Amino acid sequence: RVSIGTLTMALTRTLFQLSSQPTWFENISIRPNGTILATRLDVPEVWAVDPATSSGSLLFRIPLLKNVPSQALTGICALRPDVFAIGAGVYDMMGGTGAKAGSFSVWLADLTGQEPKVTKVTDTPEIAMINGMATWDENTALGYRLFERQGVQARRYIWSVRYCVGR
Repeated sequence: RVSIGTLTMALTRTLFQLSSQPTWFENISIRPNGTILATRLDVPEVWAVDPATSSGSLLFRIPLLKNVPSQALTGICALRPDVFAIGAGVYDMMGGTGAKAGSFSVWLADLTGQEPKVTKVTDTPEIAMINGMATWDENTALGYRLFERQGVQARRYIWSVRYCVGR
């Protein structure tokens, strides 16, 4: 931390970055062991970043359709320890057209076992893009999307996806 008078600022540093370009880490969540999970907007991948060693590795890839270009992951949130909700869809970063309306879905990643178990929860055709997620309870993820029209805020949406797992 650096203090200047009454202002205190935290020092920042890069923990991890990919060497290939262009790449884009979009959203993050934290595992119980402190590892950072980061979704990628340029490919449907979730990476694990260890802040203690500044190292990162591909943890898993969401199995979206292979013939669809510009696949992306957006929001991520922990529903309970090592169980995460993730937003996925089509986002054209390079062409500049952005999100493809109606292409997004919500996935569940269970990291409690030896290997990640990734399953689709639901498609979200009424949502143009999932941009940010938060936990409501252990079975419900909230998503947020702000729609803009020619630079003017048009509508804000908060929606929820609730899933049940047999117990």
